[in-house]
Amino acid sequence: MHVAENGAMWSELPGRTDRLLAEGHSLLLTAPGSEEASAAARVLLDEARRKGMKCVCINLQDVTYEETFIHRVVNAFFDSGVGRGTKETLARLLDLFLSRLENEGGPGAHVAPDESDEPYRTLAGSFVHDEAALVVLDGPALFLGALYKETKSKDRVARLLGWLKELRTTPGTKVRWVLADAAGLRDFAASLGLSATLDDLTELSVG
Repeated sequence: MHVAENGAMWSELPGRTDRLLAEGHSLLLTAPGSEEASAAARVLLDEARRKGMKCVCINLQDVTYEETFIHRVVNAFFDSGVGRGTKETLARLLDLFLSRLENEGGPGAHVAPDESDEPYRTLAGSFVHDEAALVVLDGPALFLGALYKETKSKDRVARLLGWLKELRTTPGTKVRWVLADAAGLRDFAASLGLSATLDDLTELSVG
């Protein structure tokens, strides 16, 4: 079950989140508006950089398609060093993804929940879990809502949320995640029966 921490003031935010992150929590930052959530995430990234951690920030607020999502994730992971591999690895991942999407029949096609998903498995296998890092996803609810509206596919949303949770909860990982959200990610997931994909996140309201 997720834990809620409410009412963090800006001056208290680094200290409060340091404790949670050190205890192994990944966070869901909620705020009245997207700017507040994004600003809070930037504070945490600045603090992580000061400590010498690898940092990744992936802006999803303007993303509608899964193709754009995977491009941003792949590039961000490898550019920051939380993805281990070469430019050839990156190109292979993108080719795998586009090929899989074509085989599925395009953005609106049905995806079986147990379907083999080599691009995501390959990307997860390249992820560096043994070095301290902070990964921020800015605006995940906006992206997932747009994806669901475009594809009418709960399976696609479930696949992405499940994959992200698998990365966050890998045993022994030193990577912490922050999802900066102003659009009701928990409510959206609950509406699709996917609450369990977020139950590892500690919620912290800011702004």
